[in-house]
Amino acid sequence: MQDTMEHPPYRKAAELIFGIYLLHPLCLKVFEELKLERWLEVPMLTIPAVLAGTVLVSAFVTAWLKVIPILRKLV
Repeated sequence: MQDTMEHPPYRKAAELIFGIYLLHPLCLKVFEELKLERWLEVPMLTIPAVLAGTVLVSAFVTAWLKVIPILRKLV
């Protein structure tokens, strides 16, 4: 039986998890400052939208920071 972590999507996600963990409070703060919660007044839509936005923005920034050699070790 093959290990599931050998597949590329799992490996790429695993490489980004720590950076997402470190950056998600910053993303939440930015969303709070932009007052995105007021745009989506329905909690059933707001919570998943903020969650998805936070994970995607954090993952994108983490992947971008991994390109920079000095910052690669931090995230």
